[in-house]
Amino acid sequence: MPVKVYIHGEAVDSSAPFTDSNPLAHLRPPTEASVAWDMGFTPTSGMWFDSPNIASLVQDIVSRPGWSVYNALSVLIESDANNANYIDAWAYDHDPQLAVKIEICYQSGSAPIATATPTPTSWRATPTPTARPGTPIPTRPPSPGTKQGLTWLYSRSIPASKVADTGAKAVQDWGYRAAKAVEAINAGLVYYPVQWDCSLGEASVDEPAIRAFINSNPNKLKGLTWLAFNEPEWPFQAGCSAAEAARAFHKLDQVLRRGSNPADPTAKLYCCGNANTDVWKGFMADFRTAYHSAYAQNPPLDGVNLHLYNGPSKRLDWCRLEANLDDFRNWQQNQSWIVGKPAVVSEWGVLSNSTEHPTDAQAMVGNCSPGCNCDTMARMWDVFEDRSWVQHHLWWTTYADPSTGDASEFWDSGNIFANRNGTQLTDPVGQKYHALSTGS
Repeated sequence: MPVKVYIHGEAVDSSAPFTDSNPLAHLRPPTEASVAWDMGFTPTSGMWFDSPNIASLVQDIVSRPGWSVYNALSVLIESDANNANYIDAWAYDHDPQLAVKIEICYQSGSAPIATATPTPTSWRATPTPTARPGTPIPTRPPSPGTKQGLTWLYSRSIPASKVADTGAKAVQDWGYRAAKAVEAINAGLVYYPVQWDCSLGEASVDEPAIRAFINSNPNKLKGLTWLAFNEPEWPFQAGCSAAEAARAFHKLDQVLRRGSNPADPTAKLYCCGNANTDVWKGFMADFRTAYHSAYAQNPPLDGVNLHLYNGPSKRLDWCRLEANLDDFRNWQQNQSWIVGKPAVVSEWGVLSNSTEHPTDAQAMVGNCSPGCNCDTMARMWDVFEDRSWVQHHLWWTTYADPSTGDASEFWDSGNIFANRNGTQLTDPVGQKYHALSTGS
C-alpha cells in the first residue's frame, strides 16, 4: 500500500491555530523547501514510521526575519496526486500518545541552527489501525536541577535541612511563618510566603500578621516574592471570584509596597495560584478587568503564580502538562499587562492515592511502558529547565498522610519522604527527586 507525500513548513512568521476561522492546511503558504516521503510499505499495528530529515524546511522558517521565540510553527503534509491509498495521522486531541510528533535537535549559538533528526511520527492506516507504543525516553544525562522545589507539607516537623538535602532550591508552606521562613533561608532555600485566602476581598489580608512576619526579622524577610492565592476557583480552597481576588491583591500590595506605610517596598507579588488549567486564562483576564475597573490601572504583578495538575484520568500525562503550560505562556505573551513576566509553578505533580493507584509511583519515575504516562517527573523536569521564564517548580509534596482524613493529604503517591519527620526518602519517588536535583 505505497503512499507518497511531500512535507513543507508553513511560510509565515508564526502559524495561526487550525480552527474553523483560519485557513485549512492546503490553503496555507508552503515553504520553498520541501521533503519527499515515499512510504512504500503496508502498515501494521504498532509499527513506527520515521519521516526523512526535515531540517531544511525548519531552517526556512526559523531564518525568517519575523521569527522569534514562542512563535508557532506548522508542518504541512501534501499528498502526491498519483496516490491510490492514504494514511491518516492521529491528532493530539484524539490521543497524545499516538499523535504525530516532531523532534528537533539544535545547537546553541548567535543564530538559530536547525538540525532536525528523522522525525518520529504515528499514523493510522485505513483499514488497519496503527499504534505507536509510546515515545522513547531519551537517556537523561546527570545534571543537577536548578529550579526544583517542594511544597512543604508538615513544615513544623520536617526540618528545612532535610528538605535542602533532597536538592530542593525553594519551598512554600501555604502561609507565612517567620520561624520556618528563616529556617528555610538559613538552609539555603528560597522561601515563598503565600497569601492563601481571597474569599473576603480586602478582609482576607491580615495586615498585622504580615507586618509581624516581616518585622520579626527584616534582614531575612524583606525582599521576598509573595504568592497570591491558593486555587481561587475551588470553593474548598481559597474560593473567591476574580473581583474578590482583585480586591485582596490590591490590599496585599498596599500593605507590602504602595500604601502610606509599606511593610516591604522591595517585595514582589505573583498571582493567582489557579490549579484548573481550563480556567487559568479566563480567571486571569477577569482578574485584570476587575482590578482595572476598581483601581483604574492594571494589577501590579511581578510574575505569575501557577498550579499545574491534570485531572484523575490524565494524572500521569506529562504531554498534557507540558501542552497546558505552553498554552498559558503563549496566551500570556499576548497580554500586554503580563507579557514577559516570569512564573513560579508553586504546586505541580501527580494527584494520586497510593491505595487506589499502587503503580503510579513507579510510572512517575520511568518504570513503565514509554509514552506520555511514563516518567512524568523527569520529563516535566526537563520541560521546566528548558523554559527560562519558569523561575521555580515545586513538587507535590514532602509528605502527605491519607490516614489523617484531611482531603488535601489524600494524594500521597508523590511523597518525597516516607514519614512526617523527613528521615527517609521514599523509594522510588523520593530517590528519583534526589537524583534529578543533584545529578547523581
